[in-house]
Amino acid sequence: FRNCSEMSIYAESGTYAQTYATENDIPFVNTKKEELKTITVDPYGNASTWCFDISIEGYTEDAIAYAAIYDENGKMLAITSEEFVVDDVTTLIIPKSGVTGASYAKVFVWKNNLKPVTLLQTVEL
Repeated sequence: FRNCSEMSIYAESGTYAQTYATENDIPFVNTKKEELKTITVDPYGNASTWCFDISIEGYTEDAIAYAAIYDENGKMLAITSEEFVVDDVTTLIIPKSGVTGASYAKVFVWKNNLKPVTLLQTVEL
């Protein structure tokens, strides 16, 4: 592979493959998938809003929390997002006005680069 300018090494971080790539100025791509966290969702609300208190145990990075409302056919009816609050509860609020036929919500957290942090949590409404 000498003088091969288009080569990259694909392997898990922390392996000899990464060391070799670094020592030889070869681009390295980490193939290990990050483990998705489990989100805790506490749904509540009243006649005018759906509310979702969410938290993730042990997660400490910047992220965005999302909640989306769907009808029984899977059509998204409403969505909201908020900056995820580390080591506390993040509350997502969606107004019910103008939304008819709501069946369930999907709640999830993504990093700012749109990579998922959590498994998707579905909540019946």
